Amino acid sequence: MLLPAFIFASFFSAYYNRTLKSEREKADSYLTSKVVTEVTAILYSMNNIASFSYVLPDVTNAITYFDNPDLQYDSLRIQQAKMNYEIAMYRLLLNRQEEFEAASFFPANSQQPCFIASRISAGVIMNTTYQYANMKWYEQALTTRKSFFMFHEKIPGYLKYPENFPVISAVVPIRSLETDKLLGVMIIDVRASRFLKLLQSASIASDDFLLLRTADGQVICQNRELPAAAQRAFTSRNPFAGYKSFSTLLPGTGWTLQYLESNKSVITAAVLTFLFVLAIIAIELVAGFVEYRRHIRRLLHDFERIERTLMEYELGNFDTHAAAAVNPELNRCVDALNELGVTLNEKIKNEYLAVIARQKAEYNALQAQINPHFFYNVLNGFIALNRMGETEKLENSILNLTKLFRYTCKGGNTATVKEELDFAREYLALQQIKYEDRLEYSIEISEEAADFIIPKLILQPLVENSIKYGLEPISRPILIEVQASIVEENGQKKLRLLVADNGAGCEQQKLEELCGTDGHVAVNNIRNRLQLFCSDSEISFTSRKDEGLKVCISLPYEDEGKKYDNSTG
Repeated sequence: MLLPAFIFASFFSAYYNRTLKSEREKADSYLTSKVVTEVTAILYSMNNIASFSYVLPDVTNAITYFDNPDLQYDSLRIQQAKMNYEIAMYRLLLNRQEEFEAASFFPANSQQPCFIASRISAGVIMNTTYQYANMKWYEQALTTRKSFFMFHEKIPGYLKYPENFPVISAVVPIRSLETDKLLGVMIIDVRASRFLKLLQSASIASDDFLLLRTADGQVICQNRELPAAAQRAFTSRNPFAGYKSFSTLLPGTGWTLQYLESNKSVITAAVLTFLFVLAIIAIELVAGFVEYRRHIRRLLHDFERIERTLMEYELGNFDTHAAAAVNPELNRCVDALNELGVTLNEKIKNEYLAVIARQKAEYNALQAQINPHFFYNVLNGFIALNRMGETEKLENSILNLTKLFRYTCKGGNTATVKEELDFAREYLALQQIKYEDRLEYSIEISEEAADFIIPKLILQPLVENSIKYGLEPISRPILIEVQASIVEENGQKKLRLLVADNGAGCEQQKLEELCGTDGHVAVNNIRNRLQLFCSDSEISFTSRKDEGLKVCISLPYEDEGKKYDNSTG
């Protein structure tokens, strides 16, 4: 289907580009020939002005006198010759284009001054200061006795103009018609802007360029400023440099007219042809796609429904069922998919319930370890007070114990941070009755952390360890600090629970024995309960000898889910 389109488009593109190239070459040849003719006409006109000295006897006489003022001419004749020369030169200048600036005569006898007739001079000026004898153009004119043209980027020194502009000069040797003796050199100066107007008036594309260049490659004028790509085209023959260069020699001058033609139009034509080919191919593809879609639309619709069902399964929604397929061949796949969803849903529910039941049983078993251990330690304290006869302290301790009983006997395995810290405060108050001034404590809680749900009786065993391992081995007083706050770590909010003392502390080896996974029963109990409560929880221990022990617990903080109560009752 696509092969005929490619063959037709390739043939059409080749034919169109070839025709366009031929027409462009014809237009370029005509354009450059026209501009060369106009430029050559101006140059010949400059030569003609100098040649008038041969047809006007008074001018010839004046030139002869300029070259050799010692000739025996009467003063009236000399004055008449000068006047006639001046009139003739001004007529020639003023009757020509406005850019013809001056006619200057340089005698063959270089000891004589030069004579300048210009548009701004009041008559013929005798320039006695300009040293022309060693000028290359003067030597060339005397040697070759042939006329030629030269370009000045700035106004020549013999023309005393207040302004500065480029000048093109026709250099013409003048000889005596009678003796063929070289009388001197006539220079006709023209503003380069005259040639610039010719280039600018040429009908060329906005991205093409015309340049007039000397024999040594110096640019005399150009219709507009060349960009970098056009300048590179001077030295590059690669058409992909952006421009194609055509040069035409100006007869009798050695100068060239250079035409830089942008490849943009050619590239544009190629792109349009390519787009035309693409359009044909696109039409073919659209027609084929419509035909293809007409046959498989229902099949794709069935696949989309199966895909949506699989995506729901990926999200865990196994209650979703795929509708019956339009194509009978896919109905078996749909039925098998629906049966798979039902089977997975039942198995996942049963597995989930089993895991929840196992976790709850493990959590309750760990929680049950705390209460007997705690009350056993408290009753041992009461026995010690009774033996010491501290009846009043014993009585206050029993009152505090009743408050602790209310908390421990309250249903549920979780509590708020505030409730847990209040329980720790009552416990410390109970212990302070026993240890008096040896025990000081500080409890701080931030307002944001107060309602956070945590496992019940998770701080009291840590406080008890601080008393047992931090206070009892030494005789000095200690301070136990319990803090609860919300902190931010690595861009995530966390609840931080801190139990710290400045008691006996221990070495790193002893700390690992007490707080490692095979260490203290209460510590392992807390670690296991935290993992069952929240798998992202963390607990850390730091201690130094005679500097105390610090235990830090952190739990993820969630605005909606700061109550992880997964084990009530």
